[in-house]
Amino acid sequence: MSYYDIPTSALPAWTTNFVSTAALNSVTLGLSAPQVAALQSQLAALNSAFAARETALEAAKSATVAKDQKVAEVIGVIRGYANTWQASATVPDTLIAALGLNVRDTTHTTRPVFVPLALVVLPNVTGTNELRWKRNGNLQGVKFDIEVSYEAPGAWAAVTTVTSAKFKHTGQTPGQTAYYRVRARNGANVSDWSVSASTFANDGGGTLTLAA
Repeated sequence: MSYYDIPTSALPAWTTNFVSTAALNSVTLGLSAPQVAALQSQLAALNSAFAARETALEAAKSATVAKDQKVAEVIGVIRGYANTWQASATVPDTLIAALGLNVRDTTHTTRPVFVPLALVVLPNVTGTNELRWKRNGNLQGVKFDIEVSYEAPGAWAAVTTVTSAKFKHTGQTPGQTAYYRVRARNGANVSDWSVSASTFANDGGGTLTLAA
């Protein structure tokens, strides 16, 4: 391999062979003693430079480890103060921002709500009207407002609010027609009312059933 083809990392070994071979064959090569000494001096300087580089690399690795440890230590201390101050109602947001910290977000986003579907009313001779409906994508925790009207739909009155997709309205008069409607609510987000359903069989809302 020619000297201009070898990797830099292999140069010390290649040069060592070059200089030692040239010194052993100085007469044949026409090298004087000062020339051989100059080659050996160049080899020594090359090896010294590579050794200094290795020392510097090891020092850099150690310095990097020490730096990373100190960064983690400082971040830990800052995080402790930041969490305390950001959670404190007595520390103003202007000061939080001046410290270079994220200002606490006091806004609360609420998930959208959807109109409940397929409301069904199943009356019972015991005076309990059982309501069921489909959540229509409303997640757990969304509340459902229930209203009732004992006349043609319009004179609505609040019944209750539940989180499940069913409700038993007890204490009702068996055989009395009652109309119901349901809507979903999550914080400030409120859906439209569902299509009403009633206890009257011909209305399609449900049929009168006997208690088990």
